[in-house]
Amino acid sequence: MLRLVVCINNKDMANKRKSLDLKTKLEILMEVQRGVITKTKIAEKFGISKSTLSTIIAQGDKIIAALVSSSASTSSKKLRGAAHDIVDSELLQ
Repeated sequence: MLRLVVCINNKDMANKRKSLDLKTKLEILMEVQRGVITKTKIAEKFGISKSTLSTIIAQGDKIIAALVSSSASTSSKKLRGAAHDIVDSELLQ
C-alpha cells in the first residue's frame, strides 16, 4: 500500500489580500528610495507581493501628493477623491 503525504508550506500558499494605509505605503516608498535592500526583500518585509510593490512605486507621486496636501489622513487606505469637488468643498465649510 502506497501512501502519499503532502506537506503544505505557508510560503507556497498565495498571500491574502491586505489593504495598506498611506503611512505604510510611504514607508515602503522611503525604503525603495534608500536602495539599501532589494525590492524583493522590501516586499517580504512588508508581507506584500512584488506586483503590489510595483503598483505602490508607480503611484508614489500620488501617495506623496495626497499626504502633503493633507487631503487624506495617514490612516486612510485609498486615494479616492470626491466625485464632485465643488460640492465636497462647500460641505466642509
